[in-house]
Amino acid sequence: MRVDIKGRIEKMKLTKDKCFLPLFESVVNSFQSIEELEDRNDTYIEITVKRDFSQQCVEDVDFNSPIIGFVIEDNGIGFNKDNFESFDTSDSTYKFEKGGKGIGRFLWLKAFNEIKVESIFEEDSINKKITFDFELDNEPIKNIKKVDTNEVRKTTIYLNNLKLPFIEKTRKSLDTIGIEIIEHCLSYFLNDNCPNVLLKDDTSSVNLNKLLKNNMCISTVKENFIINNEVFSINHVKLYDLVGKKNRIHFCANNREVKSQNLSKKIADLNGIILKDENLNSTFIYSAYISGRLLDDNVNDERTDFNLKNNNLLNDNVTISDLEDKSIALIKEYLKDFINPIKEKKIQRIQEYICREKPQYKTILKYKEGALDSIPANIDDKKLEIELFKIKQSLNLEIKNQGEELLKENKAKDIANIEEYKKKYIDYIQKENDLGKSTLAEYITHRKVVIDLLENALNISAEGKYSLEEYIHQLIFPMRKTSDEVSYEDHNLWLIDEKLSYHFYLASDKPLKNIDVVNVDSLKRPDILIMDKPILIADDTNKPYNSLTIIEFKRAMRDGYSDDSNPIEQVYRYVRQIRKGSETDRRGRPLSVNPNTAFYLYIIADLTEDLRDYCESYNLDETVDGMGYFGYNDQKNINAYIEVISYDKLLEDAKKKNRVLFDKLFTPNI
Repeated sequence: MRVDIKGRIEKMKLTKDKCFLPLFESVVNSFQSIEELEDRNDTYIEITVKRDFSQQCVEDVDFNSPIIGFVIEDNGIGFNKDNFESFDTSDSTYKFEKGGKGIGRFLWLKAFNEIKVESIFEEDSINKKITFDFELDNEPIKNIKKVDTNEVRKTTIYLNNLKLPFIEKTRKSLDTIGIEIIEHCLSYFLNDNCPNVLLKDDTSSVNLNKLLKNNMCISTVKENFIINNEVFSINHVKLYDLVGKKNRIHFCANNREVKSQNLSKKIADLNGIILKDENLNSTFIYSAYISGRLLDDNVNDERTDFNLKNNNLLNDNVTISDLEDKSIALIKEYLKDFINPIKEKKIQRIQEYICREKPQYKTILKYKEGALDSIPANIDDKKLEIELFKIKQSLNLEIKNQGEELLKENKAKDIANIEEYKKKYIDYIQKENDLGKSTLAEYITHRKVVIDLLENALNISAEGKYSLEEYIHQLIFPMRKTSDEVSYEDHNLWLIDEKLSYHFYLASDKPLKNIDVVNVDSLKRPDILIMDKPILIADDTNKPYNSLTIIEFKRAMRDGYSDDSNPIEQVYRYVRQIRKGSETDRRGRPLSVNPNTAFYLYIIADLTEDLRDYCESYNLDETVDGMGYFGYNDQKNINAYIEVISYDKLLEDAKKKNRVLFDKLFTPNI
């Protein structure tokens, strides 16, 4: 039966991030070749990295030039008759007991354009030398030459001209490549008879045995564990002084790494964390190596993954999830002395953050504290709030579902266990009450933020960096908007007066002639115009507004008002214009404003000497704190209550009105 090598290679999967896998397969072959020797003394593996230095910048000495090839040399048993026949046989079972799939060399053809093999071996007590090319063809072995030789035993594999799709992913240092080789072939490096392994390029070299000894501390205890009668083992590894590495879990087959995962996805407290070994006064990165017969039997041909059933099963008894969960539990136990302090510090930080910054999430501490385990230890405040929001939403849904289940039970004809139902009911009511408190806390927190913004604005304005009145206007209510466009949560009229939060209609910085409900032909723009309906309406066909509120902002520290431009006269003028409006609005509806409609006028401005003089001349009374004026104009065409509030008074009054709420919410219980 002929084998379609080209078709076979085309179907093989080798992603760019796995571009070093052909190298790893070659190194494993070298280890196995050395294992076949009776005498393993003075054995070696030498790996030469070929780089394209034409892309390197002379000034950038740290730049890792792309790799274009490898040369792998060892003094193992070599391409004797049995090994050559195995190499020449697709899907050979010759190394089946060692986990050989018989297709590793095909990965060379997948990644490289040129492969050459040269092997010196002993046959019938005579050293022989065989050379050949290995090409992408249905007869892949070409140009075979075999001669007697006096040269010493060694085998050299030349992997030349790495294919373009893989080159960009190879910009790595020798140390990085060395660590990846060690991780992939860890069990071979742990063997007492491990050969000397040297990795080099044109500028430097790394002894991987020394790299392992100096940078990795291997647990002397190899743990075995069982899942549904299947036996697995885990090796705990500490990697010291390795910059840029991540805590990882590696799943292995036949003594080789197949796939790995970032442990931070499984153990949040390891996210971006470099652990500290107090005994050695050193930091380290942790890796776990998982192996077992079930993994050996289910690795795919390319050794890039495991053959799964239903996207998750290794077999009917053990799933990948089962294996991951058990492994993670063992890792947590092994690292508990390192992880627990990190976790405790994280929980303490989250608790303080909630108590002092985001008390609306206090219900999480009571009902969902376990969910905090999933939050990374080094998360910043912005991302932390997002995670807390997700947990709170999950809690809200749980409480809602709990309430619906209780209603179902209540509607049933017979509640089997009334005492149990009472307990469920009391638990639900408690949670619902706490949820209500949490929502209130969220709103109070919002108020505190708004007051802080206002205070900050006053401080910045003193330095003359921007127009204060426009900033305050936007903070209280967006400019050039109406209440039809802005929700209750998106304005802060309570800063001026709590009752202003509830209104029928509001227009911000719009010409009077464009406000349908008052029908005034004027281009004048009151900063904010608010209209209220009466609580009781005797006749549905007659709906005059109970009151109108006008709010005017003035530039900070403005002085030099004229008689016509002073803000008191300005708001009175608005009142007169509105009262003189026609009997129907633009929609032809009945009169909106009648002579009895009350007006409330607010002027927000700094109390300069000029403005104080005008307040006095209009017979306004000074407030007790000296930061504002108030009064009532009973003229028939005005009929308005007026209040002049300084920016400082606006801030101080807002603080006083909300102080008891802030004290209750933000002062931790001792």
